[in-house]
Amino acid sequence: MAEEEVKSVSDAAGIQDTKEQGSGARDQESGNQEPKKEVDSWRAGLPEDIRENPHLTRYGSQEEAARGLVAAQNFISTTRPTVPKEDAPAEEWNTFYTSLGRPEKPEGYEITKPEKLPKGFPYSEELDKQWQTWAHKAGLTTKQFKAIRDEYLAANVDNFNQVLADQGQREEQVVAALEKKWGGKYKEELALSRKTAQSLIETDEDWNSLAFALDNDERLVSLFNRIGHHFSEDTLRGLGTGGAHTSFKKQAQAKQAELLNIDKRKEAQRYKETRAEAEELFKKAEAAGELT
Repeated sequence: MAEEEVKSVSDAAGIQDTKEQGSGARDQESGNQEPKKEVDSWRAGLPEDIRENPHLTRYGSQEEAARGLVAAQNFISTTRPTVPKEDAPAEEWNTFYTSLGRPEKPEGYEITKPEKLPKGFPYSEELDKQWQTWAHKAGLTTKQFKAIRDEYLAANVDNFNQVLADQGQREEQVVAALEKKWGGKYKEELALSRKTAQSLIETDEDWNSLAFALDNDERLVSLFNRIGHHFSEDTLRGLGTGGAHTSFKKQAQAKQAELLNIDKRKEAQRYKETRAEAEELFKKAEAAGELT
């Protein structure tokens, strides 16, 4: 009987030891597990598509992320230019334009005249200076200025070329109409029309304008032709000398005489310019029918 009691106590003690050992093992296992990181816990409620974004994982807590966001917004607000109000002082607008990249002065916009422009294109360097002033007043950056001016110039060149094309087609139509009307006498009748028109003109500028009109209107050419047929050759010459206009032929001959008094070696540039003027006057004289 005594032995059974001792055995029971011993067994009971063994069971208790086993429980304690088991409990100790579980405690040990629990102690070996790392606690859940705070960085994981504060991002746990975020959508999956941004939860692991590097801009968020760099922060160890929600507080760190909030402070980082505030610092970033403060930086942006201090570095980003603020558009002034419409009634803001000029100084404030100037500061704003400068922050965007506007040059300090209008001359800061670089302008380069295109190397290839259509012959006769009315390129104006004075207009270039106005462009610089306008751009500076509007607050344009150098890049914006170049883009707008290049587009403007290209559009003007296209329009100019189109005018030339239309003019050339019109001149061809005028020639065709007059050749049909006068047949084999076309050159002779055209020369009479031009001679008559020139005899009534007083200045070279007026003649240049009228010559352009004659090239583009066969009715005007025919009108001067009819007038010419009513006058004798002597009458036409008298009309030509009665005004202030000197014939292109006489002007060309005067330039030729001037060439004889220029030392080509010492005044090469003047000689070149005078010869070019003489050649141009002879072309005008031919177009006016003065050389027939």
